[in-house]
Amino acid sequence: MTAQIQRVVALGLGVMGIALILAGCQYQPEQLAVGPGSMLAIPMFGNRTFRAGLEDVLTQEVRKQFLLGSRLEMVSVEDADLVLQGTVAYYQKEPVSQVADELAEYRVELHVRASLCDRRTGRQHWNRELTDSVTYAPVTGHTLQTEEEAIERVCQHLAVALVNLTTEGWER
Repeated sequence: MTAQIQRVVALGLGVMGIALILAGCQYQPEQLAVGPGSMLAIPMFGNRTFRAGLEDVLTQEVRKQFLLGSRLEMVSVEDADLVLQGTVAYYQKEPVSQVADELAEYRVELHVRASLCDRRTGRQHWNRELTDSVTYAPVTGHTLQTEEEAIERVCQHLAVALVNLTTEGWER
């Protein structure tokens, strides 16, 4: 009788193992509908901050990074499969450190709200808020010396994150 019970248990465990495999109990990353040959439009980003021109710098940097880091074809919105759009939602420049009576370093922080949509179906692939900051020092010898250079660097970081999010499914 014990041999028969062992066979039934073994058979049951085998069936359960096969059921688990067939059920797909393993990690599978989300499949993005973005690949080589997809046509992407990136209209001008919006700007809800007091700092004029951020949308120009960000849009140019995002377009540049997509040309450098993806195999997506850049087209107009009318011809696109996918549309990446967004808004600069927050901008802040704040003092970080002080030497004697002079400010030595500043931090520039940007928050961007962006989404990727399939233009033909209206399906939204993702909708995220991304944040980045850079510190700069308006003194000789520091890598970043102006607020404009810091803004460009932050926009570059955010643009790379948007490329990764769109093509790989992760930000950084």
